[in-house]
Amino acid sequence: MLESIMQLAYQSRQSGVDQILRPDEVTALRTLESFQHSEHQVMHEVLASSEAIYPSSPASIGSVQACCRASEFVQRRRLLELICKIYPSSDWVLEPQWKALRASGNAVFQAASILVAWMHQRFDLYYMAQARLEDALTSPFDVNSVRPFFLRTLSVPPAPRLRRSRLAGWRCDRESDNTTCASLLVVPSLRDPAPMVEAMRIAVAARSGPFHRKPAANQGVVVTELAFEVCS
Repeated sequence: MLESIMQLAYQSRQSGVDQILRPDEVTALRTLESFQHSEHQVMHEVLASSEAIYPSSPASIGSVQACCRASEFVQRRRLLELICKIYPSSDWVLEPQWKALRASGNAVFQAASILVAWMHQRFDLYYMAQARLEDALTSPFDVNSVRPFFLRTLSVPPAPRLRRSRLAGWRCDRESDNTTCASLLVVPSLRDPAPMVEAMRIAVAARSGPFHRKPAANQGVVVTELAFEVCS
């Protein structure tokens, strides 16, 4: 449910979603994505002004994570306010998801926490994938290199067919060595993550999968870029 909302929110800044979503629904999703982008810009400015950050070198991951932790409480409160102001209509494509999300105050609070965690993943992943730069750090607000993806695990024959999907993550291509950095957020309360986590562990150990250059298809891990197509 939350993956559907945030993937569409991301896609709302691209092209195509206007054809499959209601205009007011697109506006709501773009509000969430704009919140993420504006927060990324603020966090970048705070990070860049730190005494530990110099214009000639990329930020350390420790500094990035500290910046995320310092911002989390306020961001969660602001995002909670945004979500509570969204009133889905019965003709929205995501109306069932929004309805379930707003079923209780606890559900909305949990959603805000998870969506902020995903936002921090994007921020963290961007700096993790940065090559060493000669000039000042480029803000992730201005760069669209971090994109969502689907992870799908498929059982390998002759085992019975088993398919698990929609554990969404973020990927960022690193130009310096032509590799792909990827990040996942496991939410045990939303699904059983054990098969996904084990498949990722095997992929990392084998230097394959989304953390490297090729998906580990023989281990049941398939990476698919997120795309929306309108069926005529």
